Amino acid sequence: MITEQYVSFDTAKMLKKAGFTDVVYCPTQALAARWLREVHNIHVSGVLIDDLGKNKEPDWFYTIDQVSPYEQYVPVSECNSFQSYEAAIEAGLQDVLRKIIKNKEK
Repeated sequence: MITEQYVSFDTAKMLKKAGFTDVVYCPTQALAARWLREVHNIHVSGVLIDDLGKNKEPDWFYTIDQVSPYEQYVPVSECNSFQSYEAAIEAGLQDVLRKIIKNKEK
């Protein structure tokens, strides 16, 4: 059965600090990503890189892109790989939120 993936408590706190105002106190990753797209024009996505033939589990990374005008905001999470799509998205959300919070505090 497929279930929705909720953001972690830390990510929920970061969302609130970044200005996410919703009646949902613990949003899904999809809702958080949609809010970033619609409010901040930033798209977070998960990317699967499968090293075929190396007897290794596939690695997940995240990308962060500006929606409009389209340009790559951060290439791929080159330093960190993740074992699942959800873990990569969570890390990408936190990365973007840290930057939004930092800019907001200036």
